[in-house]
Amino acid sequence: MSIMPLIISEKITEVIMSNQTFLDGMSEIFHMTDSNNLKNILLHGLQNHYNTYRQVDISNQEVNARREKVEHIYGHKIHDYVPFYFNPRNAMLYKNRNNVCVIILGFDVRVIKDHQDGFLISNRNASADEVKFSKYLPDLQDPNFINFDDVFSLRWCNNGIVNNDIKQKMMAEILINDVVYSRYMRSIYVKDQVSKKAIEEQLADDLKMYNINVIVDPAKFF
Repeated sequence: MSIMPLIISEKITEVIMSNQTFLDGMSEIFHMTDSNNLKNILLHGLQNHYNTYRQVDISNQEVNARREKVEHIYGHKIHDYVPFYFNPRNAMLYKNRNNVCVIILGFDVRVIKDHQDGFLISNRNASADEVKFSKYLPDLQDPNFINFDDVFSLRWCNNGIVNNDIKQKMMAEILINDVVYSRYMRSIYVKDQVSKKAIEEQLADDLKMYNINVIVDPAKFF
């Protein structure tokens, strides 16, 4: 009897368990923005790329043209969706690493179930040519669709050599085709105490109203 199928089966089982372990521990999905946008986000909700409330755009202008493409499941442009990351410590954050105003918003994962009628999962950066989309939550458990060991890789560059496959997979997304209101926001992650103090002083009433915590977490940043 060949042992190869058994080895493959064990490996797949390990990956499935890895995916499920991650999902069991997942409490937030993440969106990065500039702190100058916070007030309008709290007032009007998190909206797609075309919204008129955003004061500062931190998106990658080179990537924006690719996010005008239409996905094949619902027939919407990627920019029609509000994007969230599983792993915010990715290439987009790295590109904005010198922007002291960049913050990471943590949204309760129940936002996914509450928007199942108009959401997508992408198994890598949604603008990538090789991206696959799904509208089915169980696909998050499928290692043939998404592998969270790849999504949460520590780096996409070794010895100066970029691994574009890992780089794209680290930017896997949840895309919601609706306004995401502030009642889903749980946390605002910042680099330092100075940023925390500024946000808490400026938005004290809003933070209290929505029970949002401002958390200093340098490990989430570069």
